[in-house]
Amino acid sequence: MIPRLQDPSRRPGRRRLVAAAALAATMVVAGCHGRRETITLSGATTLTPVFSLLGADYERTHAGAVVAITGGGSTRGVEDVARGASDIGGVVRELTPDERARVDVIPLAIDGIAIVVHRDLAVAATTMDELRSLYAGGPARPAWAAGATRVGKASSQGTFAAFAARLGVPEAALQADAIGASNGGVLALVASQRRAVGYVRFAAARAAVRRGAPLRIVPV
Repeated sequence: MIPRLQDPSRRPGRRRLVAAAALAATMVVAGCHGRRETITLSGATTLTPVFSLLGADYERTHAGAVVAITGGGSTRGVEDVARGASDIGGVVRELTPDERARVDVIPLAIDGIAIVVHRDLAVAATTMDELRSLYAGGPARPAWAAGATRVGKASSQGTFAAFAARLGVPEAALQADAIGASNGGVLALVASQRRAVGYVRFAAARAAVRRGAPLRIVPV
């Protein structure tokens, strides 16, 4: 069910929608009653490929329509829709109570977080305790990660917040040696270093492995 706006008068003739959930890909949408020539989308980079496919299909079936897509992260997706800068925003984390009060939510898809390593890094599996030690300053790194480069996501990205939540640690506790601004950025950094580990959305990791990138997904 899509929750209604608390104060619809703030944007006459429109409603604002956000689709988001923990480990779920969601969509922020603002609809209108009249025909629109341009539809703007922003937010989670995880959803950019999905938005591109949906946008291309919409343009094919709606003559004269233009779908403009930018990234910027989950927080930007919410803020852009809330202030009227975007019609649709992508979110891949839980919304805060304040965010939910400002927008409506539409679930779009379910995804997960994958732990990825360079294929030369010798590790068959890991645990949540090991990941907490590795990324949140635990007492000792797991042996397989000794000297490894920890690649993380930018704090504005939904995957960053979702990863902290899954580890059960405050976002401020997450540490990294290198930061990727997007899933692709993290994957590129891990692929370029033989002793590197990172976390990204599962769909992005699987696609990179299938394309032949020097990466492996590590079971947790």
